[in-house]
Amino acid sequence: MSQPIDRGKQIIKDAIRSTETGEIVRIPVADAANLAVFEQALRAADVQRMVIQKGVRVEFYFPDPPVEQAKKHMLAVIESADSEVQEILFPYLQEDYWALLVVPMPCQNS
Repeated sequence: MSQPIDRGKQIIKDAIRSTETGEIVRIPVADAANLAVFEQALRAADVQRMVIQKGVRVEFYFPDPPVEQAKKHMLAVIESADSEVQEILFPYLQEDYWALLVVPMPCQNS
């Protein structure tokens, strides 16, 4: 068996071990080529045996790009802020951004 498939099997097995019985094992994949390797690894007899014994289902997914993940996190912080909050400062790396992001909060005069 090839090394990528062996590595995929190991990743799947580790994820199964760390998942509770009956739950869904979600494994992120980078691209279609990785998805094909993981799908082939999932069909291996030893992996299938673990899936059945643990009673789990394995799913593969393409995660959001890091920028989209950051946007969702920032929006969650903004939306969950208390009404007393007037502004939120988000940390940044100087080499990544040219300006500090300051989000002014709307005034709530009610």
